[in-house]
Amino acid sequence: MKVKAAVLNSAKNIEFSACEIPDRLGSGEVLIESKSVGVCGSDLHFYLYGELGDIKLNHPLILGHEVSGIVKDIGSTDLALSVGDRVALEPGIPCMNCTMCRKGMYHLCPSVRFMATPPYDGALVTHLVWPAEFCFKLPSNVTLEEGAVVEPLAVAISACQRAGVTLGSRVLVAGAGPIGYLVAQVAFAFGALEVWVMDRRSDRLRLVTSVCQAKALHITDIEKVPHTERLTGVNIAIDCTGDPDVVGWLAVQLSPRGTLAIVGSGGATCVPIPMLTFVLKELDVKGVFRYSNVFDLSVEMISCGLVDVKSLITHRMPFDESKEAFELAADPSSGAMKIMINFG
Repeated sequence: MKVKAAVLNSAKNIEFSACEIPDRLGSGEVLIESKSVGVCGSDLHFYLYGELGDIKLNHPLILGHEVSGIVKDIGSTDLALSVGDRVALEPGIPCMNCTMCRKGMYHLCPSVRFMATPPYDGALVTHLVWPAEFCFKLPSNVTLEEGAVVEPLAVAISACQRAGVTLGSRVLVAGAGPIGYLVAQVAFAFGALEVWVMDRRSDRLRLVTSVCQAKALHITDIEKVPHTERLTGVNIAIDCTGDPDVVGWLAVQLSPRGTLAIVGSGGATCVPIPMLTFVLKELDVKGVFRYSNVFDLSVEMISCGLVDVKSLITHRMPFDESKEAFELAADPSSGAMKIMINFG
């Protein structure tokens, strides 16, 4: 079966081409008609530079891993899905045989096939075949655009779980981009009493504080941010920036026995940290990589109104303007938070 795809051939070079997908579905597979795909920071990094960390773009790649769609065909009648179901796709397919998979931590599977991570193609294609067990049915009150935000919301949920956010937590979120926007809301849903969100961009801070009771901390210089009155009692800090200078600053803000969770990866391979601060305060540091076993919760949190993902979507572009969507995402003056690429 021939399908139309937006293919990244090299940095800043997206072209549309016809691709082949299987005509016959396996017993556990479904055919998905793509409907909405969100532009993620990792997609943008591949688009701009042809690489992400040590992962290089050596072959043409279809971008996009925040995706919702409609089931058009099923491989067998014993599946929990039916033709016509609207679904969000979990973009990683683990081996389910390794030690990590058997422990339920399949996101750490060394053989995981993850959308839009070379050599595995993503979702900017009109149709794709996907395992039914990684397709999550959307309730009637969840739109297809919201369904595409299930994936970044899953990252935020995983971050709050790893950081130990619970009833009474006081949380400092570094970064008011899409993940920080979602982390702040999830922290309140998990029972946090106070949430601070820091960022250099006042427009993003305004958006975050418009959807929850988070307190904005606008910074222009990390060294000049106040250390005392506004940040007293912070026991959890979650970094969504990937900025190495931020990590050490967050450690200073934390109370003794606090937890620092690092979600943002950025391009830094080494991070300068105040070792004495970590030792004297007995701080815990936890990495956050993707998610596992939270996609159903992510869908339910949207459906129940525990998080607002609609206002995260600031721009909408048609599939035929995928390249323009990435150019818009790369322009800081656009004010874009989440650009949604919609199929007809």
